[in-house]
Amino acid sequence: MASTFAAIEEKQTAQYQLLRVPVLNEYLTMPHHERLPPPFNLIGQARDMRLKVHPSHVTMICVCAAVVVSEPLRYLASLISGQQSALCRIAFCLMKVLYFTIDALLCAVAFTPAFIYKALEAFPRAIRQGYLAALSVALVILLMPVLLLYQYARRGLSFFSFEATESDNSEMADKRRKARIFLRDSIDKWIEAADQHDSSVPDVMAALESMDRRHAARHSQIEKRLTELEAYIKAKLK
Repeated sequence: MASTFAAIEEKQTAQYQLLRVPVLNEYLTMPHHERLPPPFNLIGQARDMRLKVHPSHVTMICVCAAVVVSEPLRYLASLISGQQSALCRIAFCLMKVLYFTIDALLCAVAFTPAFIYKALEAFPRAIRQGYLAALSVALVILLMPVLLLYQYARRGLSFFSFEATESDNSEMADKRRKARIFLRDSIDKWIEAADQHDSSVPDVMAALESMDRRHAARHSQIEKRLTELEAYIKAKLK
């Protein structure tokens, strides 16, 4: 029985190693962008063949540029807005226009590949639906940067007003407070759900370790019985 158990265990280990080989080969042979977590795998699908630059790198460069360029401009504009002179107000307006334009361009450059890839996925379905649907998807793909800029500009109009009233400020503060409360409640619910999941569902590694301990206990019992049987047979032979 001990030899049978050892053979079964060795066979299971060999099968596990054989299962690992195709998984590792598939991981090593898959394109680089498919190894990235979403949404970077979608962004990486649309490759820049002319510059040979991975689009996910373009996204990271845009994020870094937004942090390095746009945020200091926002801080400087907020400092200038505290001054009451006409020159400072003009400089504040110009800087606000500048960082708003930079943010819009960075947003368009960073997210255009992902939206184009999503539209390309919907293109075969649009072809089956008809000529007009396919034409609309093609126009969306061609005008994707313009659409992104339009969406960014429309959402930024509320933040682009140079003179906000007290009611506007209070309304924005109320919206931010509600969003903060909603986010905190969501996080609390996620933590509670995770705690319930941990308490009700056994962990995979814990289950494997428990199975390993049971197998080790059986193995030791079998070895003990074989040792006793061998000693009994030797005693009978004498």
